[in-house]
Amino acid sequence: MKTHTEKRSSRRYRSKERALIAVGKGKDNIYNVLDVSYGGMGFRYLGKECRHSTIDRIDILFNDGFLLQDVEVQLVRDVPMTNNTIPFRKCGLQFKNLSKNQLELLEWFILEVAKVET
Repeated sequence: MKTHTEKRSSRRYRSKERALIAVGKGKDNIYNVLDVSYGGMGFRYLGKECRHSTIDRIDILFNDGFLLQDVEVQLVRDVPMTNNTIPFRKCGLQFKNLSKNQLELLEWFILEVAKVET
């Protein structure tokens, strides 16, 4: 059995339930954010593999008001979630080239939306 080697350099925090990301052309595919850090985030989806294996940009949404647009990312992980009766999977994204404004908005998102360290 392969074990996942931890590569994160930033603490990861669980996201509140209403945090979402939008991906894909037209950003019309919406997923639940599971956790977030200054270096990246995880989201869950239902299926056998991520249809968006070429994810390169996302939007982060929260509570009908917050929107962090056009965040450059790289897909770094796509694994089954254990202990679920529904076959959810978790994707891990790494943030790339955040602008100063995006970093400020991400910091607000982490401080206001994060619940518990994972």
